[in-house]
Amino acid sequence: NTNTNTNTNNSPKASGHKEVDDESKQEKPVAYQNLLSPDDIPFRKDKEDMSRKESMKDPYDVDMFAGYLWKQSTNVRKDWKRRWFVVESGELAYYRSKDNMVRELVVDTMLCKVKERFDHELKFVFELISPSRRVYTLQAENEKDFIAWTSVLKNQVHRLLRRRTLDTPKSRTSSQLEVNKQKHTIKNEIQANNPICADCGKKEPEWVSINMGVMVCISCSGVHRSLGTHVSKIRSISLDDIHMSTLTLLHRLGNERVNKILEHTIPSDYEKCNSNSAGYVPKKFCIQKKKKKSYGKYMFKLFINPASQKSHEELNNLLLESTKSEDLLPMLEAICQGANVDCVSPDPSQNNRTPLHIATLQNKPVALELLLQNGASQSAKDKDGKTARELALDLNLGKIVDILELHDPSSHFQKESGNQSPTENNDKDNESDHEN
Repeated sequence: NTNTNTNTNNSPKASGHKEVDDESKQEKPVAYQNLLSPDDIPFRKDKEDMSRKESMKDPYDVDMFAGYLWKQSTNVRKDWKRRWFVVESGELAYYRSKDNMVRELVVDTMLCKVKERFDHELKFVFELISPSRRVYTLQAENEKDFIAWTSVLKNQVHRLLRRRTLDTPKSRTSSQLEVNKQKHTIKNEIQANNPICADCGKKEPEWVSINMGVMVCISCSGVHRSLGTHVSKIRSISLDDIHMSTLTLLHRLGNERVNKILEHTIPSDYEKCNSNSAGYVPKKFCIQKKKKKSYGKYMFKLFINPASQKSHEELNNLLLESTKSEDLLPMLEAICQGANVDCVSPDPSQNNRTPLHIATLQNKPVALELLLQNGASQSAKDKDGKTARELALDLNLGKIVDILELHDPSSHFQKESGNQSPTENNDKDNESDHEN
């Protein structure tokens, strides 16, 4: 289904412009008449109003796209000219007429921010803002084109990120083999560094809490699931495809380090109960003891060193400062004691930035992962109105962008990354089903 409509009856008056140059009264350039254009995409005013099946195939997620836009000139007159725009391989360019096939490059969309200008005096206006802060002001001819163009341009960054290591079958295969090899190595090291369950002491645990950084046995994993994912996010180190950034976090933390925080002052009546113990221990009694300990340890943080407890302001400052240097244990300690992962730095030079902004600017991917695993918001903006992702794009920090995309629920990158857990939907399993 391709669009070959050459109707040019869109008058400048109807679009809100006072004049139009002769070059804009044109047909589509011949070489681009068969490209996907706004007319080829079914109009959907509300992108969220669709079925689950449709959401997996975003019609705006395309490599090539073309159509007419009004472009505001940068001269004193600030007049508008109608041009044929083409998105191809992440680049936005335009052509002056069907006879003039000189390609005028506008910008690399990978490094741009798309901003809808609903406050503009004209309808359907949006801006492309480059890393150097240059602003390109464009106007679509109707609401359908406006939604199509802004959606396609925003999706380019997702497509380019996915393509980064997938340019050819050969590179895809070799790259994936290398990643799998690295994952296998780091998983083995994580298991070697954590020979017993962080909670009950059972040997050879195979489950991980990816936000707390510990390994637990299958029985304790069931207890963790009962706490809720806002407290502990459980994955199988052997069954689940865990992203490299998450594995790196687990490798940097681990049972011994984390327990120094979470089990600093554990009372004797919380004695570990496991199948390695001498003598018979009733299963029901054992599970009850595990629940009691896990709720105290992870949900209520009862066993943290009282001497290390700080005021809310002190905890926020500890989180901000330790994020700068990617000092993970103080970061985790601050989070466990109640620091706000979205707190704003009181330092005027930080421009109202949150820990997520700071981890991005300092290029600290593991600190970023820890914050995101513990609920840091990607929508927080600094004094300049920038999110962490926008800062990462400005600085061309590809690894940081990848991690942010991975944790963005709306991201196509997340949907295709293979980071979803086959064990994630088992939160309501009966704990006794996990007991050996």
